[in-house]
Amino acid sequence: MTIEAWKSFFEYGGVILLFLTFVFGAGAVIAANRINRAQARELRDFQLRIEGEQQKTAEAQKEAAQAQLALSQSLFAFARRAGDRVLDSGKFIDGLKDKPKRTVEIWCRPDDTEAERFSEDILRAVMSVGWPASVRVFNLNDVLGKMSLGKVAGITVFSRDAADQRVFTPLLLQGLRFGGQAVGTTAPELAKDTIVVVVGTRDKL
Repeated sequence: MTIEAWKSFFEYGGVILLFLTFVFGAGAVIAANRINRAQARELRDFQLRIEGEQQKTAEAQKEAAQAQLALSQSLFAFARRAGDRVLDSGKFIDGLKDKPKRTVEIWCRPDDTEAERFSEDILRAVMSVGWPASVRVFNLNDVLGKMSLGKVAGITVFSRDAADQRVFTPLLLQGLRFGGQAVGTTAPELAKDTIVVVVGTRDKL
């Protein structure tokens, strides 16, 4: 081939290569744009699914909260009608934690299932903070602090030192979830640093 022929060959080849570069470059841009659009659609779909699931979760949580509230209200109404005493152990225990340790004796009314159950609740709460505690059934003829226990209604807290029952009684009252009666008084015959909680008949509503 002559030099002129080679020159023409390379000139045409350069034009063809330039055209192919343009074609492939444009193809790459178009393909990238399509991929980006597809990824954007997938991302939007994914976000919509996530938002949908979050909305369902929020609705489920709302329904669960409403169900819990309804259950709590039902239990509250039932407990109020029944007159059962319910101890909020967490609140009662928190109140006891920073108080000086005392020995607690819980005396409950005989043949009274509700009084026995509530006495056990107090026992577990007091023992959880490391205070010595016990439960026993009292005799209806027993007398403590010149008070006949057979006539005791609600809850009465006795101590030799008035300061002990003045501390313990409000904590017990605060721990009564649905309210109730609790009073404190002294009993000189008790040992020092001893508190006696007499659980009598429940409130009549």
